[in-house]
Amino acid sequence: MRKRFRSGEEGFTLIEVLAASVILAIAGLTMTAFFINAMSYNKANQNKTVMVNLARNALFYMEKRNFEDMQYFLDKSAQTISTEDCGDDHACSGKSMNALLTDTDRFPGLWDVLNPSVNGIEYTIMVSYHKENKVRGGGLDSSIQFDKHLLPVVVEVRAKSDDAPTKYRSTEVRGYITDESIRKAD
Repeated sequence: MRKRFRSGEEGFTLIEVLAASVILAIAGLTMTAFFINAMSYNKANQNKTVMVNLARNALFYMEKRNFEDMQYFLDKSAQTISTEDCGDDHACSGKSMNALLTDTDRFPGLWDVLNPSVNGIEYTIMVSYHKENKVRGGGLDSSIQFDKHLLPVVVEVRAKSDDAPTKYRSTEVRGYITDESIRKAD
């Protein structure tokens, strides 16, 4: 005796199983590509955040130095503090840079601030006087001479190595080194 299958008891055919597998594989590959791109984007933003924080740290370091020492930036021949032309022995080609790096009383830890290493990536930081960044007194107390009490600077952070895992190779932060005398009451 032969049993007859009823129409409600049929299973999946091989073609239906293969079609479902192909559709599932395509959806899976699409999602994998999405997650790989998201991870890459996340790593790039993480490195940019590190560089912005390093720039803020360098700016904060400069703000904490004596304002008269920071007048270094107003000298036309030395408007940048950087260790790009220096070797590992802290010997730099510029005389003024050698003086800054070796003056540990006025600038303790300057070499470490300008050459940080985070997450195995080495960075170099350049702090430059930026005269176009000046305050123009609009709406501010006109009795304060901003050119005398604020030094506009740009802090640029660069990854030293080309194999840094990011599309961001450098970033910059603009800020001001302020003279604490403007906070004192007359």
